[in-house]
Amino acid sequence: MNRSSTTLDSVLVVQFPKPVQLNVPISSDSTLSIIQYTRGSLIYQGAAEYGPGHAVIIVTAYDTSRKVITGTFTGSLVNTSTPYDTLSLVNGKFNATYTEVN
Repeated sequence: MNRSSTTLDSVLVVQFPKPVQLNVPISSDSTLSIIQYTRGSLIYQGAAEYGPGHAVIIVTAYDTSRKVITGTFTGSLVNTSTPYDTLSLVNGKFNATYTEVN
């Protein structure tokens, strides 16, 4: 799953593997889940694959017929250019249509 939300010059991407299990934490430490926040030229990522960032995603509702997904996320995202620059996300929520990426 891959979902982006755009506000002005900011983009938030929440990505995680299928199958989707409701109310089960998905950790970036053990899966291919990613939370990425981009603001202008700054890119922050929470994914073990890309460095020390960490993220947890919980899907609370998943409607495959309407392609709507709802859930929460938290994370400590690391700037991809400056690893000492971090961004903390707490009590993040998403409720959005989604696009599946194969």
